[in-house]
Order: sequence, then C-alpha cells, then structure tokens
Amino acid sequence: KKAKKELIVLDRPVIVGGETVSGFVPPKNLTGFFTSIYPIATRYGMTVGEIANLFNDHFGIKSKVTVVKMKNYSRKMLFNETGLPWVSPSPNLTSVDTALLYSELGWLETVNLSMGRGTGFPFQLIGAPFIDEKEIFKALQKQKFDGLSIQPVRFIPKAKHHKHFGKECGGIRIEIKNRDKFDAFKLAVEYLKVLVQLYPDRLQFSKEFGLMSGSPQLETEIRKNSSFEKIVKMADESRQEFEKIRKKYLIYKK
Repeated sequence: KKAKKELIVLDRPVIVGGETVSGFVPPKNLTGFFTSIYPIATRYGMTVGEIANLFNDHFGIKSKVTVVKMKNYSRKMLFNETGLPWVSPSPNLTSVDTALLYSELGWLETVNLSMGRGTGFPFQLIGAPFIDEKEIFKALQKQKFDGLSIQPVRFIPKAKHHKHFGKECGGIRIEIKNRDKFDAFKLAVEYLKVLVQLYPDRLQFSKEFGLMSGSPQLETEIRKNSSFEKIVKMADESRQEFEKIRKKYLIYKK
C-alpha cells in the first residue's frame, strides 16, 4: 500500500481443506504481532486469496489486490485430492496428515512437550521425558476421539533447537482414521488436562500459551479440569463474528 503497488495473488488450495473452521479467535489484545496479526480462527478454512481479500478489506488495509482464481477447485478438497504434487511447506509438515494435525495441535508447542519434530512422524507424536506412556494412554482411553486412534509410544526427538532434543520421551502416537471427520482439538485439550492431573509439578505452560491457543482463559480452564463441552463452547462463541465475516470473502462456494 505504501508503495502504491498492486498485489496479485495466484490462489492456491487450502492444504487441510477449506470447509472446517475450528479453535479460538483471539481477543484484540492478543493480536497485532508474531503469528497473530489479525483475529482469525486457529484453523480458518480459507485460501490464501480469500484471506488476502479479508485482510485487505475488512481489516482496513485498502490496498489494490487482485486474486487470480483457481480452476476446478472445490473447497472440500484436501490437498491429496487435488492431483497436485506434494511439496512440504515446512520441514516437519511432510504429509497431509501431519498438516491436518498441525492445524489443530500446533499450539501445544507452547507447553514443555515434544511434537515429534525430527522423527518420521512429526505432530503424530506428543510426549516428554517425564511422561509414562502407559499411564497417559490408560487415562486417555476413557475418552472417545472421533476419526483418530492413539497408541502409547516412546520416541527420541531429533530436531535441534526444539524441545527435548536427543532425550527419550514417553507419550502417544496419533493416527488419523477419517480425514473428513476427526477431533484433534479435543485430543489436545484432554491430553493437557490429563497431564495437569498426573504431573502437576512437571508440566509447564509458557507465556505464549494464550497467544498461540488464541485464548487467555484456556490455561485456567484446563487447570480447573473444566469439561471439554465448556471449552468447546468458549471456542465456538469466540468464532461467531469471524465466521460471519469469513462468509463474505469465500471465492469458492462449494
């Protein structure tokens, strides 16, 4: 805008599908910096062209933006359904499944947990050296997680500069059984609630937890062992305005 130049966006598919919207929309005091520039949902279900129009128009940038639309795209498509070759957008987003899990679990990295970076299963592994994998698996088995299966696992993170590098960790391995219907957000919340109960002195929430999860209240609710129903209602209510705004900027209706 400052240079008075036109921005041309060559639109691209949403890797994790353009229909599902989930997670929290952060309040204004948690936006404007880092990974939270504007108040949008954690998983926002929009193409890069759609989000460019939303940012430019709704948030008042008012630059000249032209979006070149895709042909033959349906917003329900996951990337593996487009027929396009996979190119990892990040070293640890190596497949559609890892991208799907990252879209709903990535904020867990603001807790002292490894997400399996540097292993063959990034974001399918969640653990830490202080976790007994059998103990946490037993606790989580009391819950049902649609579209997912979990197993106890031990693993060694191999990505330098990330948590627990080179240390043996206990935890769980996640597999997506139904890509169209799975609830990794519920798994993330219940996982933390169990860790608070089992390892209250070992689990550490960083100061970025509220920023990355999109909710300044979430840590308190997890520590109180609030029901998932209460937490998901909080998330749903935080998204209401965003979901109305989002609909105005959807280029691809189906």
